[in-house]
Amino acid sequence: MSRSQPEFNIHVDNDTLILQGSPEESVGCVLRGCIVLRLDESIRIKSVTMQLLRHIRWNEGRSKKDLTVQDHAWTFLNSSSKIHTLAAGEHRYPFEFVLPGDLAESTEFHSSASVSYRLKAVAERPAFLSNFVTRHALRVIRRCHNLHDALPMRIANEWKDRVKYDICVPRRVYIPGETITIDISIIPTPGFHIRYVAGSLKEYFKVLNRPQHGKVIRSFRNEHFTSHKSEQLVIPPRSSNAILCDTTNQTFRIEHKLKFTMSLINSQGQVSKLCASMPIIITHEDDIPLPAYDTMQQLQLPPPYERSLPSLTPNGVDDEDEEDLSLQTPDTTFSRTDYFSRTMPHPQLSCELPSYGMAIGAYPARNLLPSYEN
Repeated sequence: MSRSQPEFNIHVDNDTLILQGSPEESVGCVLRGCIVLRLDESIRIKSVTMQLLRHIRWNEGRSKKDLTVQDHAWTFLNSSSKIHTLAAGEHRYPFEFVLPGDLAESTEFHSSASVSYRLKAVAERPAFLSNFVTRHALRVIRRCHNLHDALPMRIANEWKDRVKYDICVPRRVYIPGETITIDISIIPTPGFHIRYVAGSLKEYFKVLNRPQHGKVIRSFRNEHFTSHKSEQLVIPPRSSNAILCDTTNQTFRIEHKLKFTMSLINSQGQVSKLCASMPIIITHEDDIPLPAYDTMQQLQLPPPYERSLPSLTPNGVDDEDEEDLSLQTPDTTFSRTDYFSRTMPHPQLSCELPSYGMAIGAYPARNLLPSYEN
């Protein structure tokens, strides 16, 4: 009768490990799980060990480089001159490790470079017997929470004697598969006309000390632009392997930008071009950003306290004019209307709550709970 092969597996609490914050701020995260060895009969084992391995691939010129780094190692049964005899049944070896906050994120399916993680466990057998080996893939992602990244972003500027422009997107952070809606307003000065407006989503990739290179992911071109238009760029889904998420680590850096070109022509037929760019972040599906500010404005908030009193009228608050934002350092303009800054015209009404005695007297005695004697 043939012997059944022992079951030797790695189980983890979560295959996706999330690092919160930037590499400088993150405190890391915990990798936790156990190795399970199921035996139908007793066997002899020399040792049980496991490694956390990081596999890095990148192109250097025409050659491909490969590097495997051991980030951590565990020993569950020591290798010694004495052989360990394990009885039939299930044997568990729990493990726990705090991943450092500056660990590189997983980046796969890219022709230029990739970073992947896996656990490799080995149950070493005595001489002439095959070892038990098992592997388990892990994914490391990073969440950089920033309130401003979830707010609208705008670049606005004026090209003297030629054009004024304003470009706005709902937020800075997007996930693969989403659509970026771009609001564009262009006002040329008299004597100039718009030839076309073009835009693109570009991905920039830099490996080690080699020059950065970029590629266009999505683009649009409008040759019938008047003064205002909303354009859309659809980000490829992650399953297409056509786009990577932003990351910065010791091996490479990935960034994304929205690039815009505005072409003008004057009455003499001279052509001018104006270029602008806006950095955005492509993040993981697990890191859903907060709703954009303009979306929050559309939500039905509860009425202010003073509106619930028919005799009161809320004080109006005028919004201040928005400031122009520089091309180099785009910022976000916030609404100056503060819900909590409204004052109560009749603050004394807030004190007109009934006393305990008044509340008891407002109900007939028959509606009260019976006394203890009854």
